Parts: sequence; C-alpha cells; structure tokens
Amino acid sequence: WPVLRERLSSPHGLDMKIAAEALAALDNQLLLSEHVLVSSAAVLGPRLMDEDWIVRLGACYGLAAFGTKAAGPYLDHILELVEDEEGPVVAAAAAAVSKLLHDKTDRRFQLHGVLRRLQARLPDNESDAWVRAGC
Repeated sequence: WPVLRERLSSPHGLDMKIAAEALAALDNQLLLSEHVLVSSAAVLGPRLMDEDWIVRLGACYGLAAFGTKAAGPYLDHILELVEDEEGPVVAAAAAAVSKLLHDKTDRRFQLHGVLRRLQARLPDNESDAWVRAGC
C-alpha cells in the first residue's frame, strides 16, 4: 500500500483516482489498518483546492472511494466544488457528495442543494454541454 499512497500525490488525476480505489478495495478486504485510509484522505483533502482541475477531479473521486469515515472531514470542500468552473469537476463533486452522504440522515437536504446548483447551470449557454444534456 505505500506505493499506492505515494500515487495519491501524483499530478495526474486519473492516477490519484485509481490509487484511491485500489486502497479502498484493500480496505474492503480488511487488508489495511484503520489509519491508512484516514491518513490517505489527508493527502487527498488539500488537493481539492489544487489549481489543476484534473487534480481536483481525481481528489473528488478518490475521497469518494474512501467513504464517509475517512473522507467525511472533506465533505464541505467537496460541496464547494459543485460550483467549480470545470464541468468534469462538478460531476465528480456531485458523485462524491452522493456517495459520501449515502448513510447520512441529512442526505436529502444536502443533495437537494447540489441539484439546485446544477439546475442553475442549465440555462447558462456558457456552461458545459454535459450539464445542458442532463448527463
């Protein structure tokens, strides 16, 4: 797992996503100690604010793979990315919010807020085509 954790610092969002998913899979098989995902989330969390959109995208997907226990402290930052200028980051943030709020009682309220933000982008002809197409 140390090699996978190192990949979380990659400048390539896809590498980050794949490494995080591999770590989460190892955790699901009970092959990692509890602190590994929490400490790995601490590597990804600050990357949510990276200048490079592909890094923000990878951090969203990576934290979503870790689940609420490890990624919960970063949920507010992920929610902020629903307002990102880059459509793929918005999609990744919305998917991460949905996954991380799966077991929370306030899920409907927060997901409703995400949906309202996405709907607000629909009439904007400058927004990403995937938003207007309903993807």
